[in-house]
Amino acid sequence: MNKGVLVILIISMLLLSELINLTAFANSSASSTVAEQENQSVSNIGYVKYTLDLANNTLLNGNVNITNDIRPCEILYDPSNGDIYVTISNLNSVIVINGETNTIVGNITVGPHPQSMAYDPQNGYIYVADLFSNTLTVINSKTNTVIGNITVGQCPSAVLYDPSNGYIYVSHFLFNFVTVINGETNTVVGNITVGQCPETLLYDPQNGYIYVCTSYHIAVINGETNAVIRDIFVNRALFGMVYDPQNGYIYASLLPNSIIVINPETNTIVGNITTKWALSCMLYDPENGYIYASLLQNSIIVINPETNTIVGNITVGSCPTGKAYDPENGYIYVANLKSGTISIISTSGTPPTSTSTTSPPITTPTTAPSTTSSQKSATSSSITTTPISISSIEVYATIGVIVVIIAIAVILLRKR
Repeated sequence: MNKGVLVILIISMLLLSELINLTAFANSSASSTVAEQENQSVSNIGYVKYTLDLANNTLLNGNVNITNDIRPCEILYDPSNGDIYVTISNLNSVIVINGETNTIVGNITVGPHPQSMAYDPQNGYIYVADLFSNTLTVINSKTNTVIGNITVGQCPSAVLYDPSNGYIYVSHFLFNFVTVINGETNTVVGNITVGQCPETLLYDPQNGYIYVCTSYHIAVINGETNAVIRDIFVNRALFGMVYDPQNGYIYASLLPNSIIVINPETNTIVGNITTKWALSCMLYDPENGYIYASLLQNSIIVINPETNTIVGNITVGSCPTGKAYDPENGYIYVANLKSGTISIISTSGTPPTSTSTTSPPITTPTTAPSTTSSQKSATSSSITTTPISISSIEVYATIGVIVVIIAIAVILLRKR
């Protein structure tokens, strides 16, 4: 073999090796930072105090690893009665959990594959998005019965109540618009084009705007005019959002493994928090001021918004999705999609030294009736970012591939 060709091959292999090392370093740097933060001991981040098995309505002590065929999706707290509402996507129903006993007290049949819910404090109704239909199911939470359906269009997924105008907003997954409903008449009053695959909706009480996650950007809607006034482009799919009333920022989970921080005053991205795995829904806890974000594994990361760093990790059931905070008992309720359970997190008291996966029930199984701030550490407001950019890695990759191709071409020419 020609020495020049051999040199080219060696260089190409070294470049490819460097590419692999860079990729591993980029991933491990971000992950190691997260891992160090997750291992920090923060007393009030919370722990799983109870696990509610939805298959047999049994409340268990601690975090219990079980699996059944129930598929809980989203959770809503109703301040009018103190109950917790959970959509069961594969059973076309919404179950009602009593916040005092943490057991199922009702089951309401709704449309096919129910997803998100929203509570309207003006009329006391709960609106349920039925994904595999073109309707919203309307529930009277005083009687826990269905009082009507609203035709909104195909694939309704997320629902939001806007307290400034009393309207209900519904995003349509796989389409490109948001439907506007008048809560007084329960009729559709308009549609807003926002972009491909709108999903999560968020209301900002400071500026009165509505933020809509789409497949590649966040659309900002003015509720007074029901028109898009700005697009925040991220060029990657977004899934969940949460508003922090303390710092006024919006946090949005960005696939595959990061959270972007948005300043609503300028509607610009001001930070990024890197995580280990893909994220879904997020929740703000007004008691301790932390943000809880579901990892698409079996855990929830806890973020301190003062420093925009991850300060803890809580193991829950498989594939945690929706979450809700109950201000009466201070618990955080987490729906575990693949486990068929609800993890109930307490941020006060002393967590157990170890968690058994065979904890005895603290309540006897019952059949659900059939009915139609502690101080946070004040440090710098630095944002955790990935130390090596993707663009640098892509450059190395391109150079390595080109050199390999040239080397192979030279070899083939020499053989002729």
